[in-house]
Amino acid sequence: PTRPFGRAGIPVSILALGGWHLGLPKTEKESTRLVHAALDGGITFMDNAWDYNDGVSETRMGKALVGRRDKVFLMTKACPHGRDARTAMRQLEESLRRLKTDYLDLWQIHEVIFDDEPARYFAPGGAVEALDRARQQGKVRFVGFTGHKDPDLHLQMLAHDYPWDSCQLPLNCFDATFRSFERRVLPELNRRGIAAIG
Repeated sequence: PTRPFGRAGIPVSILALGGWHLGLPKTEKESTRLVHAALDGGITFMDNAWDYNDGVSETRMGKALVGRRDKVFLMTKACPHGRDARTAMRQLEESLRRLKTDYLDLWQIHEVIFDDEPARYFAPGGAVEALDRARQQGKVRFVGFTGHKDPDLHLQMLAHDYPWDSCQLPLNCFDATFRSFERRVLPELNRRGIAAIG
């Protein structure tokens, strides 16, 4: 099954193939088999991040997608952790090379975890400038951010009224009242038409 990706309305599979796991099999051949099985089963959303398994996950996914890039919605994440646009852009270039593509469907700031990160990302020269630059250069279609620690950090990222396309957050049956992303963040994402990635 698919779901429209936020305001863009592009259909993407509800399930994703998690890129971190591609670095776990002993052989590249086994990772390729996993990617191809996912595609054959209808999974079009490919998740990854610059730092997964020291780049092995992106490299393996890139090799597995040769000749099939147009069949997927490809996402990876920058891992600047409070650092600047220059760091994020360097990571983007490395990710594009590893993934064997000249553009990403979605590029996200990975794991907003420290209290000072939202302010640092939006400061002059911060990582948000890299998101804008990458979009202007046609290297990225959509941008977002992720995190699993505290809904307050997500709300701080959203408070800047930036035109986010997506937000990755924990959503599960245990999310009831304590630091509830479902109650505090999800309604705001839905209100703005931001794609929620659980």
